[in-house]
Amino acid sequence: PPHSAFVSSFVCVRSLTLLPSVTLDRSRVSPLWMAPEIIRGKFGLANYGPEADVYSMSIVLWQILSLGELYPGVKRIKVFEGVESGTLRPPIPPEWPEGLGKLLRDGWDDDPKKRPNASEMHARPSCS
Repeated sequence: PPHSAFVSSFVCVRSLTLLPSVTLDRSRVSPLWMAPEIIRGKFGLANYGPEADVYSMSIVLWQILSLGELYPGVKRIKVFEGVESGTLRPPIPPEWPEGLGKLLRDGWDDDPKKRPNASEMHARPSCS
């Protein structure tokens, strides 16, 4: 069946260097796009920085490119557990370019310090 996709420009997005971390009540958001460090927050609160946004952006990019459902049939608690433990990430289809798969895997690395920032992701040639 045909699919439609709408892509928006991020020209108006600004750097958040003045706001290096944010406190989030994790009980109010979906675990599907949540970075592991947010899930690991104590007492329902987590401090996180731009690396968590890179994680979420990588998950959303996978969804856009695959047109697939994220973690089909997996219950919410199992998504929390799998993302937190680093054992649950979307599968990279073998027909996708190797560079794209690496870009996504780097973006959802369990260690926030190992994730590229958004500028680094944008600069990478990901379709080779």
